[in-house]
Amino acid sequence: QRAKKSPPPRHFDMARRFFAKIARAYQREGWWTAVAHVQRSLRTCALELRMPADFLSTSVALLSSRLSDPHAAASALQDLLGMVRLAALPTHASFLPLSSPAVVEVQPNQALFRCEAEWPVPTLAVGSATTLSLRLHSTLAVDLTPSALRLVASDPALSRTIGRASEAIAPPARNPAPTGIVTAAPPAAPPAMAQTIPMGAGILAGGATAAAQAGGGLTIPAGGTLALEMPYAPVACGVTVSRQLEIVLGEPPCALVLTLPVLAAGPGGTGPPALRVTPPPPALTVRIECPTLALQHEIAPVRIWIDPGLDTVAAASLSFSAAYTGGGVTGGG
Repeated sequence: QRAKKSPPPRHFDMARRFFAKIARAYQREGWWTAVAHVQRSLRTCALELRMPADFLSTSVALLSSRLSDPHAAASALQDLLGMVRLAALPTHASFLPLSSPAVVEVQPNQALFRCEAEWPVPTLAVGSATTLSLRLHSTLAVDLTPSALRLVASDPALSRTIGRASEAIAPPARNPAPTGIVTAAPPAAPPAMAQTIPMGAGILAGGATAAAQAGGGLTIPAGGTLALEMPYAPVACGVTVSRQLEIVLGEPPCALVLTLPVLAAGPGGTGPPALRVTPPPPALTVRIECPTLALQHEIAPVRIWIDPGLDTVAAASLSFSAAYTGGGVTGGG
């Protein structure tokens, strides 16, 4: 209100600073009605002050169902898509399309997205394979069809891009595109309603596939969950961590990138789950030498040779048993 009553730019700048100070506090307390008013006021200030970065961040915030109804969220989304050349710019647009990629950091308490990850096992040996399960929960008031989803991990073998994207955001050449599975669950749907479909398609809330939308891009349903299965085969020891998920709108350089942290699955998840990669187990070679013929009740010597194939000696245990079967000796270990 103060900004509207004071046309000079310095008053809009003062209002912007004031609203920016209280926005985080209101958001942290969950006062969504107040947060909605603050974000709309910040968006007005960004328009008046010609600040495209602030306009993008406030427009993204207003996509939340906690702050906007579907109609208002669709209007904000239209402005965003116009700035990345995925839709026609509205006639009232105050900014031209982006000339370089813009990044907006999404916090878990913004009621926009929450990305959870889970490994099936806490430890994996080099040479083995596993699957990282990602669940992208949406609190948006509208469906969102990104141009690509990009996972950034500590191991380049796990980092990859899913969906349409240019070479600028493609995965490393040594890591071919995975043949993972994408599942989109309608909001509040029972497990039986969730569908598994090929990579590159999505399921809308109504159940129709979105493969034809945006050239086959993925669709994140409003209020729903998009599930991603990432195959992974580590080639070196260490600790693998999924650092963040990036939602890309548009093609670089005209692109908007929404970054959000990857959290451990469950309500108490505050950080990304880690997978510890250990050396592969040794390839043991066992050779048994024993007489080909032994009399009943005769003590016959048996030699067991074990080669661990290592330069160092590792502590281990071995059990071996033999039993008379009437025609020979059966051993096991």
